[in-house]
Amino acid sequence: MTKHLYSKIALTIYVLAAIVIAFWGYTVFKNRDGKVPTPKAEQSSSVQKNDTISSSSATDDLRNDSDADNTQQQANNQSTDANQNASNTANSSASTVSPVQNVSGKVLANITPEHCSSNCQAFANDLKLLEYCQQSCGISPIKNVSSCNDKSGIQKDYCTKDLAITKEDASICDKISDANIKQACKNRIAQDAIENQLNNHN
Repeated sequence: MTKHLYSKIALTIYVLAAIVIAFWGYTVFKNRDGKVPTPKAEQSSSVQKNDTISSSSATDDLRNDSDADNTQQQANNQSTDANQNASNTANSSASTVSPVQNVSGKVLANITPEHCSSNCQAFANDLKLLEYCQQSCGISPIKNVSSCNDKSGIQKDYCTKDLAITKEDASICDKISDANIKQACKNRIAQDAIENQLNNHN
């Protein structure tokens, strides 16, 4: 009888202990709002992923900033180069004054300021065109002549140019048929007149 009573008491204690443990477990999990704790390994992996993403984003930002700086630098360099080229071209044009500008009419060959600045080397293989280029550019020596009646064609134009320059008479230039030679004749007389005025003032 006593044995049976002890057995009932022990069973009651076990049941009460089970109820207390169940209630305690329910209270603990309820306070956590049903969130299951993340294992430390997973937390570490998540932190590393976030750090990697942040690092990658920062690297991309730096790369974008660097690309933008390089693009700006290239634009600045191109602008500087363009300004320098424009300045060099302007200086080159200013230093190369050719008598063969805005010429219209019959010409033996098309002579450009570039031909004049290179001493007509483009025509070095053709003596006739070489002489014509040098006459047109005003870089051929002036011959002292008194008459050109025995000349004809382009040779007469050269002679007439020399005659006009020798006599310092621009009206004689109008007798020249070739437009380039006529312009070279007038330019040379005008240039000589300016130089004479400057020398007289000095």
